[in-house]
Amino acid sequence: MSAASPISPSRAPLAWRLGVTGHRDLAGAQLPALRAAVAEVLAIVRGTLDEVAADDTVAAVHETGAGIARVRLISPLADGADRLVAEEALRQGCELDVVLPFAQDAYEQTFGPGAVNAFRALRQEARAAGGGERVLVLDGAGGSHRRQSYRAVGRFIVRNCDLLIAIWDGEPAAGRGGTGDVVHAAIAAGLPVWCIDPARPETPRLIDSRAEAGMPPQLALARNIRQAICPVETGGTHAHGFLAALARRFDRSFGLTRTPLEDYLGETAPGPPLFRRAYADFMRIVAPPLPEDEPAMPPPQGAVEQWWEAQHQTAATFSKLYGDRYRSSYVLVFILAALALVAAALAFVVPRGMHVAVTVVELAALSAIALLVGANHLYQWHDRWISYRLLAELCRKQRVLAPIGWTLPVRDVARILSAGHGEDAPGHAAPPRDAWVAWYFAALRRGCPMPGGCLAGPALERARRIGRGMFEDQGAYHRQRQHRCEAASRRLAHWGDIFFLLAMLGVVLRIVLELLHAPGSVVTVISVACFASPAASAALLGIRAYAEFELLARQSARMRQVMADALAELDALPLDGPLASNALGGALVSVTAAMLLDIDGWAQLFHVKAVEAG
Repeated sequence: MSAASPISPSRAPLAWRLGVTGHRDLAGAQLPALRAAVAEVLAIVRGTLDEVAADDTVAAVHETGAGIARVRLISPLADGADRLVAEEALRQGCELDVVLPFAQDAYEQTFGPGAVNAFRALRQEARAAGGGERVLVLDGAGGSHRRQSYRAVGRFIVRNCDLLIAIWDGEPAAGRGGTGDVVHAAIAAGLPVWCIDPARPETPRLIDSRAEAGMPPQLALARNIRQAICPVETGGTHAHGFLAALARRFDRSFGLTRTPLEDYLGETAPGPPLFRRAYADFMRIVAPPLPEDEPAMPPPQGAVEQWWEAQHQTAATFSKLYGDRYRSSYVLVFILAALALVAAALAFVVPRGMHVAVTVVELAALSAIALLVGANHLYQWHDRWISYRLLAELCRKQRVLAPIGWTLPVRDVARILSAGHGEDAPGHAAPPRDAWVAWYFAALRRGCPMPGGCLAGPALERARRIGRGMFEDQGAYHRQRQHRCEAASRRLAHWGDIFFLLAMLGVVLRIVLELLHAPGSVVTVISVACFASPAASAALLGIRAYAEFELLARQSARMRQVMADALAELDALPLDGPLASNALGGALVSVTAAMLLDIDGWAQLFHVKAVEAG
């Protein structure tokens, strides 16, 4: 998807992902009660999703299709709990995603007597269902690696589901990859866990840090789902100054903007550039770009990569659109302010017949500033630029991680997007202004297809190549940004000094001309130059300070080193052994977390840089 294509953001599918873990050995007498307990939780999930799907606010931001949400179960289909939950899920119309710890023939050898036929029959039933069956085989192995392979499956399920169903007696796990181990990993990750004790299946409990004490687990689970599916409340933008407040009042009166999420989903293809080329043209003069490197990121392949690349390209396109508008507006504001200052000063030196003309120029410049500042606040160019950039970066990093079943650290994402708040009443905390980004990203994760195939050999090599491509592209981006920011900062400082010295020289020259009784026209020209030089100096130095060129250059220098170290670590990883995907996923997550911190610093820096008339 190119930046010039007629694109529009897509509504996220209305989906919910279930994971399962549990004991293999279940007594036959327990099975009827356990099936009833599993059927109950599945019915709660399905019923709650169907209920919220009928809500207009949910339908406005989700693809609901015929009004029925997609419920997907991720299961290794091992003996006992895994298959019991899968059978009930298929019976209630859920889709089935199968993840195996290692090759199927070796996996079937771990089953009990007669279980192989049940395993294959269940997979056949899933294939015959309308949703079909997706299978991912991890790069584990039996023998001495068996426990670690089971642990890898458990971690995969925890990373890729929204609710974990655990048929668990509460006892510690017998070893790595056991039920207790998976449950504790889910709790540590903040994932809600629906626990069914085989001895007391009629009294399930929900382990969720967000649940209210004393609330029945059924009600707590339904509320959890509603909170995740319904659009999140978002804080307003800061209104600094009279023009910003006036723009906000105008917006409330005429409803030009909606919630940030609705605004994003309503974006359409960019129109003609108009004035938004001002910043790019200005930078081309003060800091010409280096020759651009060829993109290192390979074209997307498969449903998962294409999914995240499409989301990234869409958000990146609109982020650039609003970034160009915002940065061009503050460049023009500084230039227009300098022009207004010169016009105001000219009124004291030009002949009386020209007073009206220079006053009209001053008024036009001030009016243009007011329009730019008002439009910036009214259409939220500044906030949309930052929010869309955050979303684009999240989706780009997820494209690297998702094909091997990894994901961005949820806590890091939530922390970054909790920075900066909207207007609130004194003493009351407002919701984060970018909270919708985290909500929308989570909704995209729920709707993204699961990777399939065998996660070994060529699949891991491609995952490494994708990671390398992103790190190389990021390194090239920061090389370009560091070069241009350093050049722009240096040249603007030099030009500002030159204009300041010219102003001082003009003042001295004007004194000399006055003492020599020079012609009035000559003194007038020198006086105009004295007015224009400090105005130009102030405008250039103001742009330099507002754009934070020096800070961005230092940030880029640091990130170039981070990318170089990441490439060296990535190239050194061996990918030919069992569970090599764990080492690869861990390395990719570590670097993407560092990149998120970089984005966090950038967002914090520019959140307070709204365009103002003063």
